[in-house]
Amino acid sequence: MSKKHARVREEPPGAAQDVTQKKAEKPAARPGAPQSKSMPRKARGVKRDRSPCHVENDSIIKQMLPSLNKKRDKVRGIRTNPEVPRLVAKVCKEIGKGELWLGPLPTAGRMQRITNVKHSIQIHCFKRGPTEVDVQRGEGGELIPGTMPFRCEMSNTRQRLTDMRALKPRVINSLRQGDNAYIHCVSGISRAPVAAAVLASGLMNISFERAKYIISQVRNVDFRRKSEEELQRGWGTILHEAVPTTPSPTGFSCRTSNPDEVVVHATRTVANSLEPICRWKKGVAGKQDFKRDTITVPTIEEASNQFGGTFCANCIPLLRASLALDVRRCYR
Repeated sequence: MSKKHARVREEPPGAAQDVTQKKAEKPAARPGAPQSKSMPRKARGVKRDRSPCHVENDSIIKQMLPSLNKKRDKVRGIRTNPEVPRLVAKVCKEIGKGELWLGPLPTAGRMQRITNVKHSIQIHCFKRGPTEVDVQRGEGGELIPGTMPFRCEMSNTRQRLTDMRALKPRVINSLRQGDNAYIHCVSGISRAPVAAAVLASGLMNISFERAKYIISQVRNVDFRRKSEEELQRGWGTILHEAVPTTPSPTGFSCRTSNPDEVVVHATRTVANSLEPICRWKKGVAGKQDFKRDTITVPTIEEASNQFGGTFCANCIPLLRASLALDVRRCYR
């Protein structure tokens, strides 16, 4: 199999859709050249899912609530002097895993505190992008490095439902697999808290009211104000919509039968059988093409270096955000 250099088409900031990733060819290996020792001839994969264990309830954040409440600001923040980011939901026991953080607009001066937690998702709760919004003259918003951006336009009654429905599955599945997300408006006291409550409700399988209570205990916000009450209307359907669980891959695989048209899939090992995650709902039918002539490596970096070709466009939307970002980085 020839080696190729990975490429991925650039996406505009904020795009939530994933596209087919392509590589430019490298010179083919000369005939008779030895095969790399790191490329086994038959399928292999990590036997166990490497994502952290998660809960689908509020037991973790409930245990943390007394200590988080002690850090809550006594005075409500304002645009130019907001309350610092606060942890409002957590579903993984490991430190720094499976967390939803709520705070103000990221700026250069606030970025160090925000990036103390490694986020893979940034959700802004206004129409324009974060870089188009200023806290005040000379202090503009920024994108958090290494994150996948999403918008939830909370001030637009219809658009906020469309935006939430689009981002909710990716966010919830990513956090349950150990990623972290940062959600914000400008001050983190009105729009973002309501959106965070919607997400926390689905993430931890709790009521909207319970999610609001938790948020109000860790951050100085007031959901009873008239402006906040309007933001809380119309969420009934979304709050009760189930989020399909997507599997976490245990490796990355490609078939060796056609080295000129290599497609790399995120795969998992199930009952000693290899299954591409893009076909996980198809059961036995999804495994047919991966019974033989398959190479599997444990990381996307190894897949990029060894396989070349393209990355399956149908697998990417099913990956947790951090892994999808790694695909974009390796296949560009």
